Amino acid sequence: VYSVFKFRERPGGPPAQQFHGNLTIELTSTIITALVFIVVLAMTVNTQHVLSAPLETPPADAIHVKAIGHQWWWEFEYQDSGFVTASDMVIPTGTTVIVEVTAADVIHAFWVPMLTGQISAIPGRTNHIWLKSEKDGTYAGVCNQFCGIQHALMRYAAISVPRPEFDAWVARQRMAPVTPVSSTNADQSLVLQAKGAQLFAAGACKTCHMIRGTEAIGKVGPDLTHFSSRTSIASKTLPSTVENVKAWLRNPQAVKPGTIMPNLNLKEEDIDALAAYLCRPVDPSINSGCQVAPANAAKK
Repeated sequence: VYSVFKFRERPGGPPAQQFHGNLTIELTSTIITALVFIVVLAMTVNTQHVLSAPLETPPADAIHVKAIGHQWWWEFEYQDSGFVTASDMVIPTGTTVIVEVTAADVIHAFWVPMLTGQISAIPGRTNHIWLKSEKDGTYAGVCNQFCGIQHALMRYAAISVPRPEFDAWVARQRMAPVTPVSSTNADQSLVLQAKGAQLFAAGACKTCHMIRGTEAIGKVGPDLTHFSSRTSIASKTLPSTVENVKAWLRNPQAVKPGTIMPNLNLKEEDIDALAAYLCRPVDPSINSGCQVAPANAAKK
Protein backbone atom coordinates (compact mmCIF):
# COMPACT_ATOMS: atom_id res chain seq x y z
CA VAL A 1 0.00 0.00 0.00
CA TYR A 2 2.84 2.37 0.86
CA SER A 3 4.64 1.70 -2.43
CA VAL A 4 1.46 2.14 -4.46
CA PHE A 5 0.85 5.48 -2.77
CA LYS A 6 4.47 6.66 -2.74
CA PHE A 7 5.27 5.87 -6.35
CA ARG A 8 1.89 6.59 -7.92
CA GLU A 9 1.77 8.47 -11.18
CA ARG A 10 1.37 12.18 -10.59
CA PRO A 11 0.16 14.84 -13.03
CA GLY A 12 3.15 16.41 -14.78
CA GLY A 13 5.53 13.73 -13.46
CA PRO A 14 8.25 12.11 -15.59
CA PRO A 15 7.40 8.95 -17.51
CA ALA A 16 8.21 5.65 -15.85
CA GLN A 17 11.71 4.38 -16.52
CA GLN A 18 11.77 1.22 -18.62
CA PHE A 19 14.46 -1.40 -18.20
CA HIS A 20 15.08 -4.91 -19.56
CA GLY A 21 16.31 -6.64 -16.43
CA ASN A 22 19.54 -8.03 -14.99
CA LEU A 23 20.84 -10.86 -17.13
CA THR A 24 23.50 -11.87 -14.58
CA ILE A 25 21.00 -12.30 -11.74
CA GLU A 26 18.53 -14.15 -13.96
CA LEU A 27 21.13 -16.62 -15.23
CA THR A 28 22.60 -17.17 -11.74
CA SER A 29 19.20 -17.92 -10.13
CA THR A 30 18.22 -20.23 -13.00
CA ILE A 31 21.49 -22.19 -12.81
CA ILE A 32 21.32 -22.54 -8.99
CA THR A 33 17.70 -23.76 -9.19
CA ALA A 34 18.62 -26.28 -11.91
CA LEU A 35 21.55 -27.58 -9.88
CA VAL A 36 19.34 -28.04 -6.80
CA PHE A 37 16.84 -30.05 -8.84
CA ILE A 38 19.62 -32.18 -10.35
CA VAL A 39 20.99 -33.00 -6.87
CA VAL A 40 17.48 -33.88 -5.57
CA LEU A 41 16.88 -36.04 -8.65
CA ALA A 42 20.17 -37.89 -8.14
CA MET A 43 19.40 -38.53 -4.47
CA THR A 44 15.89 -39.75 -5.35
CA VAL A 45 17.17 -42.15 -8.00
CA ASN A 46 19.78 -43.51 -5.58
CA THR A 47 17.19 -43.99 -2.83
CA GLN A 48 14.86 -45.83 -5.21
CA HIS A 49 17.75 -48.06 -6.25
CA VAL A 50 18.53 -48.91 -2.61
CA LEU A 51 14.87 -49.60 -1.79
CA SER A 52 14.37 -51.82 -4.82
CA ALA A 53 17.53 -53.85 -4.19
CA PRO A 54 17.00 -57.41 -2.89
CA LEU A 55 17.13 -57.83 0.87
CA GLU A 56 20.27 -59.27 2.29
CA THR A 57 20.20 -62.98 3.01
CA PRO A 58 18.43 -63.45 6.36
CA PRO A 59 20.18 -65.37 9.13
CA ALA A 60 19.48 -69.08 9.21
CA ASP A 61 17.75 -68.85 12.58
CA ALA A 62 15.44 -65.96 11.59
CA ILE A 63 11.73 -66.39 12.28
CA HIS A 64 8.91 -65.23 10.04
CA VAL A 65 5.78 -63.55 11.37
CA LYS A 66 2.90 -62.17 9.32
CA ALA A 67 1.31 -59.11 10.97
CA ILE A 68 -2.21 -58.30 9.77
CA GLY A 69 -3.87 -55.07 10.81
CA HIS A 70 -7.61 -55.06 11.50
CA GLN A 71 -9.89 -52.36 12.88
CA TRP A 72 -8.70 -52.24 15.68
CA TRP A 73 -6.45 -55.15 16.57
CA TRP A 74 -3.40 -57.01 15.30
CA GLU A 75 -3.24 -60.63 14.15
CA PHE A 76 0.09 -62.48 14.17
CA GLU A 77 0.63 -65.57 12.03
CA TYR A 78 3.77 -67.53 12.89
CA GLN A 79 4.53 -68.86 9.44
CA ASP A 80 7.34 -71.21 10.52
CA SER A 81 5.18 -72.87 13.17
CA GLY A 82 1.68 -72.87 11.69
CA PHE A 83 -0.40 -71.05 14.29
CA VAL A 84 -2.10 -67.68 14.71
CA THR A 85 -2.43 -65.44 17.74
CA ALA A 86 -3.35 -61.83 18.47
CA SER A 87 -2.30 -58.80 20.53
CA ASP A 88 1.03 -60.32 21.66
CA MET A 89 3.92 -60.85 19.25
CA VAL A 90 6.34 -63.05 21.19
CA ILE A 91 9.86 -63.06 19.74
CA PRO A 92 13.20 -64.64 20.71
CA THR A 93 15.82 -62.26 22.05
CA GLY A 94 18.86 -61.89 19.82
CA THR A 95 17.11 -63.38 16.78
CA THR A 96 16.13 -61.59 13.58
CA VAL A 97 12.38 -61.44 13.02
CA ILE A 98 11.18 -60.92 9.44
CA VAL A 99 7.73 -59.37 9.63
CA GLU A 100 5.39 -59.55 6.64
CA VAL A 101 2.96 -56.67 7.03
CA THR A 102 -0.49 -56.26 5.47
CA ALA A 103 -4.02 -55.20 6.41
CA ALA A 104 -7.50 -56.68 6.17
CA ASP A 105 -9.63 -53.54 5.89
CA VAL A 106 -8.08 -50.04 5.83
CA ILE A 107 -4.51 -48.72 5.86
CA HIS A 108 -2.69 -49.22 9.16
CA ALA A 109 0.99 -48.88 10.14
CA PHE A 110 3.12 -51.43 12.01
CA TRP A 111 5.57 -49.82 14.46
CA VAL A 112 7.58 -50.96 17.47
CA PRO A 113 9.46 -47.72 18.27
CA MET A 114 12.12 -49.33 20.48
CA LEU A 115 12.97 -52.04 17.94
CA THR A 116 12.42 -50.81 14.39
CA GLY A 117 10.96 -48.13 12.14
CA GLN A 118 7.39 -48.09 10.93
CA ILE A 119 5.95 -49.55 7.77
CA SER A 120 2.50 -49.25 6.21
CA ALA A 121 0.00 -52.11 6.39
CA ILE A 122 -2.03 -51.82 3.18
CA PRO A 123 -4.94 -54.07 2.12
CA GLY A 124 -3.99 -56.21 -0.85
CA ARG A 125 -0.29 -55.39 -0.54
CA THR A 126 2.53 -56.98 1.44
CA ASN A 127 5.42 -55.01 2.94
CA HIS A 128 8.39 -56.39 4.86
CA ILE A 129 10.40 -55.15 7.80
CA TRP A 130 13.05 -56.73 9.99
CA LEU A 131 13.42 -56.28 13.71
CA LYS A 132 15.63 -57.66 16.43
CA SER A 133 15.58 -57.29 20.21
CA GLU A 134 18.88 -57.45 22.04
CA LYS A 135 17.29 -57.46 25.50
CA ASP A 136 14.44 -59.40 27.13
CA GLY A 137 11.38 -57.29 27.78
CA THR A 138 7.99 -56.11 26.59
CA TYR A 139 8.11 -53.42 23.92
CA ALA A 140 5.07 -51.31 23.04
CA GLY A 141 3.77 -51.65 19.48
CA VAL A 142 1.28 -49.27 17.89
CA CYS A 143 -0.58 -48.48 14.72
CA ASN A 144 0.87 -45.19 13.53
CA GLN A 145 -1.66 -44.49 10.77
CA PHE A 146 -5.05 -43.04 11.69
CA CYS A 147 -7.55 -45.78 10.94
CA GLY A 148 -10.79 -44.91 12.71
CA ILE A 149 -12.28 -43.99 16.06
CA GLN A 150 -10.31 -46.59 18.04
CA HIS A 151 -6.97 -45.91 16.37
CA ALA A 152 -5.44 -44.91 19.72
CA LEU A 153 -6.33 -48.32 21.17
CA MET A 154 -4.92 -50.38 18.31
CA ARG A 155 -1.87 -51.50 20.23
CA TYR A 156 0.09 -54.69 20.77
CA ALA A 157 3.07 -56.00 22.72
CA ALA A 158 6.32 -57.29 21.27
CA ILE A 159 7.47 -59.62 24.04
CA SER A 160 11.12 -60.61 23.78
CA VAL A 161 12.15 -63.74 25.69
CA PRO A 162 15.21 -66.06 25.64
CA ARG A 163 15.21 -68.55 22.77
CA PRO A 164 14.50 -71.62 24.97
CA GLU A 165 11.50 -69.84 26.49
CA PHE A 166 10.32 -68.81 23.04
CA ASP A 167 10.60 -72.39 21.76
CA ALA A 168 8.59 -73.60 24.75
CA TRP A 169 5.94 -70.93 24.09
CA VAL A 170 5.73 -72.01 20.43
CA ALA A 171 5.30 -75.64 21.50
CA ARG A 172 2.41 -74.65 23.81
CA GLN A 173 0.77 -72.54 21.11
CA ARG A 174 0.90 -75.48 18.70
CA MET A 175 -0.77 -77.78 21.19
CA ALA A 176 -4.34 -78.78 20.41
CA PRO A 177 -6.64 -77.14 22.97
CA VAL A 178 -8.23 -79.51 25.43
CA THR A 179 -12.03 -79.33 25.43
CA PRO A 180 -13.27 -79.45 29.05
CA VAL A 181 -15.69 -82.26 29.75
CA SER A 182 -17.98 -82.19 32.76
CA SER A 183 -18.76 -85.22 34.86
CA THR A 184 -20.66 -85.96 38.04
CA ASN A 185 -17.52 -85.80 40.18
CA ALA A 186 -15.89 -82.84 38.39
CA ASP A 187 -15.09 -79.70 40.35
CA GLN A 188 -17.14 -76.58 39.75
CA SER A 189 -14.51 -74.83 37.66
CA LEU A 190 -14.46 -77.73 35.17
CA VAL A 191 -18.25 -77.79 35.08
CA LEU A 192 -18.28 -74.07 34.29
CA GLN A 193 -15.61 -74.49 31.59
CA ALA A 194 -17.58 -77.32 29.98
CA LYS A 195 -20.71 -75.19 29.92
CA GLY A 196 -18.73 -72.36 28.33
CA ALA A 197 -17.42 -74.71 25.65
CA GLN A 198 -20.97 -75.74 24.81
CA LEU A 199 -22.15 -72.13 24.67
CA PHE A 200 -19.23 -71.16 22.43
CA ALA A 201 -19.93 -74.01 20.02
CA ALA A 202 -23.69 -73.47 19.93
CA GLY A 203 -23.87 -69.68 19.90
CA ALA A 204 -22.71 -66.78 17.78
CA CYS A 205 -19.09 -67.01 18.97
CA LYS A 206 -18.05 -69.59 16.41
CA THR A 207 -19.38 -67.44 13.56
CA CYS A 208 -16.59 -64.90 14.03
CA HIS A 209 -13.88 -66.68 16.02
CA MET A 210 -11.72 -69.77 15.59
CA ILE A 211 -10.57 -72.28 18.18
CA ARG A 212 -8.44 -74.92 16.53
CA GLY A 213 -9.73 -78.46 16.77
CA THR A 214 -13.35 -77.37 17.26
CA GLU A 215 -16.28 -76.44 15.04
CA ALA A 216 -15.43 -72.76 15.56
CA ILE A 217 -13.75 -71.69 12.33
CA GLY A 218 -14.74 -68.02 12.06
CA LYS A 219 -12.15 -65.56 10.77
CA VAL A 220 -13.84 -62.22 11.38
CA GLY A 221 -12.41 -61.71 14.86
CA PRO A 222 -9.23 -62.93 16.57
CA ASP A 223 -8.32 -66.61 16.75
CA LEU A 224 -9.12 -67.50 20.37
CA THR A 225 -7.07 -70.71 20.57
CA HIS A 226 -5.05 -70.50 23.82
CA PHE A 227 -6.57 -67.09 24.51
CA SER A 228 -5.52 -67.27 28.17
CA SER A 229 -1.83 -67.11 27.24
CA ARG A 230 -2.19 -63.50 26.06
CA THR A 231 -1.44 -60.51 28.24
CA SER A 232 -4.36 -58.35 27.11
CA ILE A 233 -7.76 -58.34 25.47
CA ALA A 234 -9.09 -56.11 22.69
CA SER A 235 -5.58 -55.18 21.52
CA LYS A 236 -4.22 -54.01 24.88
CA THR A 237 -7.41 -52.17 25.80
CA LEU A 238 -7.60 -54.15 29.05
CA PRO A 239 -5.24 -56.52 30.89
CA SER A 240 -6.17 -60.17 30.47
CA THR A 241 -8.05 -61.00 33.65
CA VAL A 242 -11.23 -63.02 34.18
CA GLU A 243 -13.14 -59.93 35.31
CA ASN A 244 -12.04 -57.96 32.25
CA VAL A 245 -13.04 -60.80 29.95
CA LYS A 246 -16.47 -60.76 31.60
CA ALA A 247 -16.71 -56.99 31.12
CA TRP A 248 -15.92 -57.44 27.44
CA LEU A 249 -18.47 -60.21 26.98
CA ARG A 250 -21.07 -58.19 28.88
CA ASN A 251 -20.81 -55.20 26.54
CA PRO A 252 -17.91 -54.88 24.09
CA GLN A 253 -19.16 -51.47 22.91
CA ALA A 254 -18.82 -50.07 26.44
CA VAL A 255 -15.18 -51.19 26.56
CA LYS A 256 -14.19 -50.25 22.99
CA PRO A 257 -16.87 -48.19 21.20
CA GLY A 258 -17.09 -48.93 17.50
CA THR A 259 -15.57 -52.40 17.73
CA ILE A 260 -17.02 -54.89 15.26
CA MET A 261 -18.18 -57.22 18.06
CA PRO A 262 -21.79 -56.44 19.00
CA ASN A 263 -23.42 -56.66 22.41
CA LEU A 264 -24.90 -60.18 22.44
CA ASN A 265 -26.98 -59.47 25.57
CA LEU A 266 -25.62 -62.57 27.30
CA LYS A 267 -26.97 -63.74 30.61
CA GLU A 268 -24.64 -63.34 33.58
CA GLU A 269 -24.38 -67.10 34.09
CA ASP A 270 -23.44 -67.53 30.43
CA ILE A 271 -20.83 -64.77 30.75
CA ASP A 272 -19.32 -66.58 33.74
CA ALA A 273 -19.20 -69.85 31.80
CA LEU A 274 -17.69 -68.35 28.64
CA ALA A 275 -15.06 -66.47 30.66
CA ALA A 276 -14.15 -69.68 32.50
CA TYR A 277 -13.80 -71.50 29.17
CA LEU A 278 -11.70 -68.83 27.48
CA CYS A 279 -9.52 -68.27 30.54
CA ARG A 280 -8.76 -71.91 31.25
CA PRO A 281 -4.97 -72.51 31.36
CA VAL A 282 -3.14 -73.63 28.23
CA ASP A 283 -0.88 -75.74 30.43
CA PRO A 284 -1.70 -75.83 34.18
CA SER A 285 1.98 -76.41 34.96
CA ILE A 286 2.85 -73.07 33.33
CA ASN A 287 -0.03 -70.73 34.22
CA SER A 288 -3.40 -70.64 35.91
CA GLY A 289 -5.29 -69.01 33.07
CA CYS A 290 -5.77 -65.35 32.15
CA GLN A 291 -3.06 -63.26 33.73
CA VAL A 292 -1.82 -59.70 33.54
CA ALA A 293 1.74 -60.25 32.31
CA PRO A 294 4.10 -63.12 31.51
CA ALA A 295 6.88 -63.96 33.91
CA ASN A 296 10.17 -62.03 33.67
CA ALA A 297 8.85 -59.55 31.07
CA ALA A 298 10.34 -56.18 32.00
CA LYS A 299 8.18 -53.38 30.63
CA LYS A 300 9.86 -50.84 28.36
